[in-house]
Amino acid sequence: MRKQLMTALIERLKHIEKDEAGNYVVATEPNPDKTVIQHFDLWNQQLDWLDEEQPFTTPAVFIEFLPIQWRHQSRGTRDATLSINLHIVTRRNIPTRADQQYTTEALGFLELLDAVNLCLHGHKGENFSALTGQTSTTDNNFDELMHSIEQYTAYIVDHSGSMPQNKVAAGLIVEI
Repeated sequence: MRKQLMTALIERLKHIEKDEAGNYVVATEPNPDKTVIQHFDLWNQQLDWLDEEQPFTTPAVFIEFLPIQWRHQSRGTRDATLSINLHIVTRRNIPTRADQQYTTEALGFLELLDAVNLCLHGHKGENFSALTGQTSTTDNNFDELMHSIEQYTAYIVDHSGSMPQNKVAAGLIVEI
């Protein structure tokens, strides 16, 4: 179920593009040549080990599954309210001070965070309900890489513990 959700999130985030004017938009179909976010991965504290980490392009999104409190239903099905953190990493190339010539470009990472919200808010898929943004943490202690976190929740249903039911035709003979 988590693999299915992670794949769905990645496919959905690939819809974020920039239009001719440089504004972020959510396209109806992803275009690999225009997709803004080029790197996706499972969160594993990548920013703590940059010297040892495989290089990645930015902007990048790392998906973190927070602990899940399952409610068990019948026949191996379970459900929960799932929380995920999206670690959105961008590169800071320009100072963000308000009196700089390129302030608008420097604050573009904030527009990307809004585009992620536009793209994901209300998105639902097989076995998960509409995603809802819960918290946003903007990086206020950055150097070259800026690391912001967007947290989303969704109601999920997991059938991985369900045994497939095999129906067998059986003949019945009744003697009286």
